[in-house]
Parts: sequence; C-alpha cells; structure tokens
Amino acid sequence: MTQLKDLATEIARESRHQKRYISIRLRTLVLLRWIAVLGQTVTILYTRFGLGYEFNMVPALNTVLGLAVFNYVVIHIMPPRLNDTQGMTHLGFDLLQLGLLLYLTGGLINPFVILMLVPVTISAATLSLRSTTILLGLAYVQMLILYFYHKPLPWTEAGLDIPLVYQYGSIAALIIALGFVTLYSFRIAFESRQRAQALTETEQQISKSKKMSALGGLAAAAAHELGTPLNTLAIITRDLKRDVKRKAVQKDLDLMISQIERCKGILA
Repeated sequence: MTQLKDLATEIARESRHQKRYISIRLRTLVLLRWIAVLGQTVTILYTRFGLGYEFNMVPALNTVLGLAVFNYVVIHIMPPRLNDTQGMTHLGFDLLQLGLLLYLTGGLINPFVILMLVPVTISAATLSLRSTTILLGLAYVQMLILYFYHKPLPWTEAGLDIPLVYQYGSIAALIIALGFVTLYSFRIAFESRQRAQALTETEQQISKSKKMSALGGLAAAAAHELGTPLNTLAIITRDLKRDVKRKAVQKDLDLMISQIERCKGILA
C-alpha cells in the first residue's frame, strides 16, 4: 500500500502544470565576455604599439576595464541561470559597451563593427522574440548614432578616403546581415526548442504511462490480496449465522456479511 501511495503522489506531482521560463546560463555569457575583454585589449594594444598608430588608448582601455569589472561583479551576484529579462539586460550591456568602444575607434568604419552581430545572435538563439527585437532595435539605433558621431581612426596623414557609395553599401550590408542572421538564428533556435520540448513531453508521457501501468498492477495485486481474506471472512460469517440461533447475533452477522460484500464490490 505504501508503494501505491508513493506512485500516486509522484504521478500527481509530475502532472501538475508548471510555467516554463526561457533561460540562459550565466557561465556562458561570462566566458564569452572574458574572451571579448581579452580580444579587445589585445586589439587596442596591437593597434597602438604593433601598428604604431597614435591615438588616445586610455578611454578605450577604460571601456574594456568596465566590461571586465561588470563581468567580475555579476559572477557573485547573479543566479546560475538567467531568465529572459536578465539575459536581455546582460546582452544589452555588451552591445552598449561595444558601441562605446566603436565610438572611440572610428565608428562604423572600424572593421570590428561586425561584432555587433554577436549579442543579437546570442539573443536570437536563446531568448524570446521580444528580447531579440529590443536588442536588434538597440543595435540599429547605435549604428545610426555611430554613423554621425564617432572619433576618427588614427590613419596616416593623408587619411582614408572611402567613397560615399562604398560607405553606404557597407552600412546597408551590415544592416541586412544583422537582420537576416538574427531572423535565421531565431527561427532555427525556435524549431530546435520545439523539437526538444516535443521530445521531453513524449518522454514524460511514456514515463507516466509506465507508472500508471505499474500502479494498475499494484492495484490489481492489492485487490487480489484483500479479496482472499474477505472471502474467508464471508464464509466464516455465514457458517456462524447457521450455527447461532439468537436473532440479535444473526442481525449482527447479516450486517457483517453485507459490509464484506460491499468491500468486495469496492475492490471489484
């Protein structure tokens, strides 16, 4: 009977509806952010000392330092798994930090502007459509601002003369690529989540069916085990009724027989 109770409790618990939240691992974002900190630092130092370009690298390094400090702090205060809003906030911060760094190093002319795809693509693969749309909009707004406002790159004295047609084409290509990659990544991730959810639900149904089958087997065994002593009690009670002549006792025996039959009916 204890096994019956345990199985019934487990089935009831698994059948209870629970709301599912889209989440992303904090460890994943932290690791990607440390890679970004290392890559940005190496790029700034190589541009200044390796290529010999003269520019004020202190603000750029401070921007990278801010990213590193943010990454160190969130390790200690954020939960291991971030919900949709928290994940969007983290990726939004990454996007803003990259935008500030691009502002200090040439804006949209900086070839590393392509990295703006990274936070939005991660959002498309892991977060909801709402969060991805917000981040995509933030990326577009930053691109618009960077087109008009940015510090010049440290080119040679002659500078870099890029035709306007090429600049517009590059910007248009970046905008289209950002939208297309985001849409494609979100669609693929959405279909993968659907398949994973369908597989999980199927496995749960199979597990529930097995447990229900086991529960039915235990119930049948319990009914059989209880039916045997009830039959014995019924036979003994009828024998006692034939042997006992007192009407009061016979009424009690009739009541016992009726209750035994009722128990057998319940088991059946």
